[in-house]
Amino acid sequence: MDIRNIPFSRRGSYMAISDCCENYRGHGNRAGLWLRTVSGATETPFVMRLQLLERGQPAPFTTEFDGLTLHLVGAHGNVSLCFCGPDTLLCHGIGANIGLLLDEICAPGSCNYLQPIVPGDEDILCVNCYKNSARYLLFRSAGTMTPHQVWDREEAHDCCVKFGAAAGEFRFAIREFVRKLDLTPPPADAAPCLATAREDLARFLPEAASIPAAYRTAAQTSAYVRWASLVAPRGQLRREAMLMSKNWMTSVWSWDHCFNALALCDVDPVLAWNQFLVPFDLQSPDGGLPDFVDDAACFFNCVKPPIHGWTLKKMMQRMELTRQQKQTAYEKLSALTRWWFAQRDQDGDGLCEYWHGNDSGWDNSTVFAQGPCVISPDLSAFLVVQMDVLKMLAIQLGLTDEAAQWREQAQKTADVMVKTLFENDLPIARDVVTRKIIPNKSLLPYMSLLAADYLPRRCVDAMLAVLQSSDFLTPYGYATEKVASPAFEENGYWRGAVWAPTMCLLYDALKTAGADTAARTAAEAYCRAVQVGGPAENHSALTGAALRDPAYTWSASVFRLLLQEILQ
Repeated sequence: MDIRNIPFSRRGSYMAISDCCENYRGHGNRAGLWLRTVSGATETPFVMRLQLLERGQPAPFTTEFDGLTLHLVGAHGNVSLCFCGPDTLLCHGIGANIGLLLDEICAPGSCNYLQPIVPGDEDILCVNCYKNSARYLLFRSAGTMTPHQVWDREEAHDCCVKFGAAAGEFRFAIREFVRKLDLTPPPADAAPCLATAREDLARFLPEAASIPAAYRTAAQTSAYVRWASLVAPRGQLRREAMLMSKNWMTSVWSWDHCFNALALCDVDPVLAWNQFLVPFDLQSPDGGLPDFVDDAACFFNCVKPPIHGWTLKKMMQRMELTRQQKQTAYEKLSALTRWWFAQRDQDGDGLCEYWHGNDSGWDNSTVFAQGPCVISPDLSAFLVVQMDVLKMLAIQLGLTDEAAQWREQAQKTADVMVKTLFENDLPIARDVVTRKIIPNKSLLPYMSLLAADYLPRRCVDAMLAVLQSSDFLTPYGYATEKVASPAFEENGYWRGAVWAPTMCLLYDALKTAGADTAARTAAEAYCRAVQVGGPAENHSALTGAALRDPAYTWSASVFRLLLQEILQ
């Protein structure tokens, strides 16, 4: 794996190591190998830079990274790093004149320090990185450790630590601590830590032996990205949570989590259920979900599309839910559905509205080119499917009257959607205020195919004709804007790129509509994109190349889901 794209981390950890370019995403950092924090509480993610030393001076090195170990290979020795649990990083250097420099420690600011904290013991240093909202302990167990800082009244500047070999090696560990100080010496032997991590990681790809060679690298990388992107409960994250990435998309958005939950159903049903509930832990009293959440905060300025009912239905096909889980899901989905109709159907016509592109998940789609607010049929379709799932849950819970109500509202919503948001049997979007049709060549309205069971067959067939043509479909999946559109941009985010959630939802929509061959073609196309570009945030519709964040969990999850489908 390439450390420039795939961060070195592990399940549960808020630490990650990446090879970052200068001024990475505007943070003003120097180029190099950096230990970062993925906590949302930080002003800057950069904690400290790692540089190989030979004879006390920075020396060139290459990296070898297999997911569980990271090697810095120099001309006369090497340094190996591995995690021992989520909070501790072990470092072992071998070579007579080899060393490691930790520099650029702590972003400049008050309250930073780098100093011993145990009386009479200079082998344990405490690093307080105030702007990182993080603290670390450095434990030396072999070799030399030489700290340096310039103290200025109440803060330290120019913090760095040099580690050097004695008798041909050095060993030290970095331990993150948030509140509780743990001075227990880290283990000297990394082997048990690696064995535990390797066993846990293997659970995320139980079908490894049966994967064809052509897909194996993409499958292994995707499994690692999903596993390593988990963080422990902390702050606003009430349960173990899979971040979207440990590059820079270090939060949980309230539809991204759905695909991660789905891909975990046959791996770890408890973890899958927890992923489904992460944003519901922050559900507002009126039923709304946050736009996204991390350990530090949750934001309600935008929302995300209500695909949660669809997700639950697919989860129930992949794992067993207890009656209590069904009851919990029913209560939370009912509240969410009522929120949409109470808060986002301002004229009471039965069609909910997007107030911004972010609310749809398709931030800059051409559906929103003229500005919000917008009525788009995908939103109504998601709600129709969600109400159908609520009907199913109500029946299973013995709530017969409520089941009938959900069925009636689902059909009513579908009927008004077809009447208002279809022209010549094809889906359209309208401006909320003027009710005028919004000119666009976006794929977004076609997501309404997900509600095929509630739509007239003529509308289903008309959409299938478009989706099986080359208007949107490319060898790497469905472009989010027609390829021939003047607004198409290869790296245009939701104006052309291929996205995992689109592919997963459309795969199921095509199956629902009876277009099994088209569904398989779409699944194969997306798997091809991940073969080419890895589990990136999105992919070029023209080449399959990775776009934006190169290690994104919903892409890794959808790859696994669709690969399972085509290998059946």
